[in-house]
Amino acid sequence: MHNIVLENLDTMKIHGVVKDVHWNSLHEPIGPMIFGINNFPAFLSIKLTTNDLSETLELIGDTYTELYPKDPYIGYFLNEDFNRQYQSEQKFGQIFSVFAIIAVVISSMGLFAVIAFSLSQKIKEIGIRKVLGASVSQLFQYLAREYLLLFLVSFGIATPLIYWGSHHWLENFAYRMEIGLELFILPAFMVGFIMALVISKKIIVAAKVNPVDQLKDE
Repeated sequence: MHNIVLENLDTMKIHGVVKDVHWNSLHEPIGPMIFGINNFPAFLSIKLTTNDLSETLELIGDTYTELYPKDPYIGYFLNEDFNRQYQSEQKFGQIFSVFAIIAVVISSMGLFAVIAFSLSQKIKEIGIRKVLGASVSQLFQYLAREYLLLFLVSFGIATPLIYWGSHHWLENFAYRMEIGLELFILPAFMVGFIMALVISKKIIVAAKVNPVDQLKDE
């Protein structure tokens, strides 16, 4: 057994050492902490069950007042205190999720409108290529190139900005996750998949139209 002497307090005997415990918010690094039963200013942690909770809390308050009549009893639930430390992050997450969904919906609508307008401008070109023997898959490959290029350019611009913003926000935490490549690949795949569906639908509709009707104004 070893002893430790605290400033202005009695000597304490060390009975054991535990692993690091996140007692405070993850915004703060883990600091030194002592768990003991000596008579010095500290927090008392008590594990409770939900059975007769009100009576148990009243008993704890009465017992504490009896043992420490000069100290006011202030009790709180640790899980509620822990959640309060992350209220701003929870609100930010909820707001970010709402705006992310709105952004995806608006961008999908915009993508659909842009592709529809662009293909309507190329309706005669599609008809000519069909007359010359182009298949639906060939039309898809030809028309999807420019949208794929725009997608790659936008992805290349957005990725560094998102990485910088996420990295800057995570710097507020002493302990944080690393931003991996999978966080960018999955959204890019989803957007690309939506884009491919829109293009395919429009091309299939255009491919089913009689080339004579597409070229009748020429």
